[in-house]
Amino acid sequence: QLLEQRREDVFELRVGNLSPGDRCKVTISYVTELTTDGDDISFFLPTGVAPRYNPPTETDPLLCAGSLVAPVGLSLGLELAMPVPITGVRSETHAITVEQRDDPAVAHVTFRETYTHLTKDLVVLISLASAHPVQPRLVIEASESGSSVAMATVSPKLDYKPGTHEFVFIIDRSGSMSGSKIDSAREAMHLYLRSLPADCYFNIIGFGNWWSALFPSSVKYNSETLAMATKHIRSVDADFGGTEIFEPLAHALDQPPVPEYLRQVLVLTDGEVSNTQEVIAMVRKKLGQARVFALGLGDGASHELVEG
Repeated sequence: QLLEQRREDVFELRVGNLSPGDRCKVTISYVTELTTDGDDISFFLPTGVAPRYNPPTETDPLLCAGSLVAPVGLSLGLELAMPVPITGVRSETHAITVEQRDDPAVAHVTFRETYTHLTKDLVVLISLASAHPVQPRLVIEASESGSSVAMATVSPKLDYKPGTHEFVFIIDRSGSMSGSKIDSAREAMHLYLRSLPADCYFNIIGFGNWWSALFPSSVKYNSETLAMATKHIRSVDADFGGTEIFEPLAHALDQPPVPEYLRQVLVLTDGEVSNTQEVIAMVRKKLGQARVFALGLGDGASHELVEG
């Protein structure tokens, strides 16, 4: 058996040759950080890998022929051990059963049905009593072999000073966004456009095999430009072919800045590309010029790209 990491969030396991009727049991152990969702702690377990678009420059093509979703069901036995009492456990992706016994800081989670088809990623939200999940912590864990590891988490208090901003929205219009994902992108954009501050600049870029911008450069936000953007968003569809995200993102970051306005770039995408490292490296080089955020749409989105 050989477990290989193809991407930050994609692993490939080779089990060798099996004779007809043989069974092979594979145990994979890994460590991951739990994220926060508001005041809750979030546990995420991917159950499938969406097909990835491979740009011509990609030297390590990945998963270009159909979605990799196992044809069998998934059973779940999730043991939660928190430093403070657990007040609630819920999942918006799957029907689960939660059992708590003597220790209020421990809970056991299973699917309501014995097996669940692997059609969407599992997300479990854990609510804790009194202690805020992002307060400073020091956690020490010991393995069965006797070795120990410690992790410190600090949450500095940052003073936020409101300022003026330029907003650039980059919308994935590739074929993989068809259906509910492009619908979600349109709904999100309508909400964003009506939530922008009065004193700001904005622009909208759509991309696929090619890209196009609503305005040649960012424009002042007012009733006229809002009406133009609203009309444009109504016509947005998943009709731009492949997922060439590098060039439109680089274009947005390379544009001359609007004086006294900090650029904020928001990418709406399902993240189904294979050149994630190339894109992330480019963004990191240009971080001094702007802030970049990503909104992942749909099941199977690349967490490496969205969170990178």
